[in-house]
Amino acid sequence: MSDTKKNLDFMLEMGLNIFKARPNKGHKMLTKLQKLGKLEGILTQNIDGLHQKAHSKNIVELHGTAHEAICMVCNKIYPITTMINQVMKGEDRPSCEACNGLLKPNAIFFGEPLRSEILSQADDMINKCDLLIILGSSLLVYPVAFYPRKALSLGAKIAIINIQETDVDSFAEVVIHEKIGEVFPRIVNIVKNEIEEVH
Repeated sequence: MSDTKKNLDFMLEMGLNIFKARPNKGHKMLTKLQKLGKLEGILTQNIDGLHQKAHSKNIVELHGTAHEAICMVCNKIYPITTMINQVMKGEDRPSCEACNGLLKPNAIFFGEPLRSEILSQADDMINKCDLLIILGSSLLVYPVAFYPRKALSLGAKIAIINIQETDVDSFAEVVIHEKIGEVFPRIVNIVKNEIEEVH
């Protein structure tokens, strides 16, 4: 808020990279697992919307999304293009049409609290899971770092695919220190073949 011009320039540059991005093999394999009936939902810290682009369902975006703008006064939500169009027209303080409040991307910025309704959705998902698959997270950022321990305390199993070790590795049923794009498609294909053999 203290330097909207500087922040808008940064957000536009970051936004261009986000909007150009396409789902990778990991995103696509999660969608495949959902279609096989083996994945209920996805918790993500990413704000890029790539799970939606990969056609996954039941996604909880803990840190919000870069695809929306939100008014900092009345909380009205707009497509991000509303904010971008104002900036492209030279407006250095994009504003809400309802109350004239300042617009920002609907993502959690440093220092902002996570939204209680999103945390509630994440808790519901963890409470229901029997297997928590952790993909590409070092588990250093909270509240995500808390979820594996909560799942374990409720009797769920944990599988981790991450290049680096995490401090939850010793509690997991399966730990694979490889790239998601290389190993996860093989795992999902094994699951698919197992399901086909049963049927």
